[in-house]
Order: sequence, then C-alpha cells, then structure tokens
Amino acid sequence: MAASNRAGIDRLERVSGVRQTMVSVAETRVRETENVIRDIQLEDARIVRQIHDLKAEISHHSGLTGHHVQQNERCVEGLTKKRAAVLQRLEKAKLVLAERRQEWIEAQREKKIIERVQERRLLEWRQQEDIAQQKSADDAFIGRVVRSRSL
Repeated sequence: MAASNRAGIDRLERVSGVRQTMVSVAETRVRETENVIRDIQLEDARIVRQIHDLKAEISHHSGLTGHHVQQNERCVEGLTKKRAAVLQRLEKAKLVLAERRQEWIEAQREKKIIERVQERRLLEWRQQEDIAQQKSADDAFIGRVVRSRSL
C-alpha cells in the first residue's frame, strides 16, 4: 500500500513539473505580447510625431505652393490612415494580452491545486509510514513480551 502511495506522490511530482512548465510558457507568452504592445505604441507615437511635424511645416511655411500643400496634406492623410491601422493592431494585441493573462492565471491556479494535492498526499503517506513503523514497533514489543513470559 505504501509503495503505491509513494508512486502516486512521484506521479504528482511529475505532473507538478509539467504544470510549472505550463505556467512558465504562459508567462513568457504574456511578456512577448506586452513587448508587441510596447512596439505598436512606439510606432503610433512615431506616426503622431510625423503628423505633427508635417502640420507644423504646413502652417509655418506660408510660401508653399498649392501643389506642395496638397502633397503634404496627402501625406498627413496617409499617415492618419496608417495610424488608424496601427491603433487597430494595438486593440487586437490588447485583446490577445487579456486572453494570455487569463491563460497564465489559469495555469497558476492549476499548478497550485496540484501542489495542494501533492502536499496532502505526501502528508497522508507520511502518516501511513508512521503508523506502519509504530505497528512494527508494537509487534516487536509484543513479541518480546510474549517470549519473555514463555521463558
């Protein structure tokens, strides 16, 4: 009985190791997604600066020809569209991040459950071992008492 309980404990240790790996993978995926979001935010900031710079150039140069003004306005319009696409990517990345964080939380929860079960089984196994040792000691004592009385 004790051997099968010990095997169960060993199995739980392996499962716990797998769960720890799953937690690590989930955490890594969260960190990667956070980095993607940071990169997208930097790209958005760069585009905003470009739009601001072009608008400032248009307003400061009153001597620009109509063609140059139109060209700059088209460039601002193109950057505005590009920014809209970047903001869409940012929103999608934030949704992915929320999903990955949830996966990470779930993996941590499952790992903690396995650890609690493992601790409980280990405690039960130790108690059974203690009971078996006590029984063995009791049997040895009773055997000595019986032998000493029969002599």
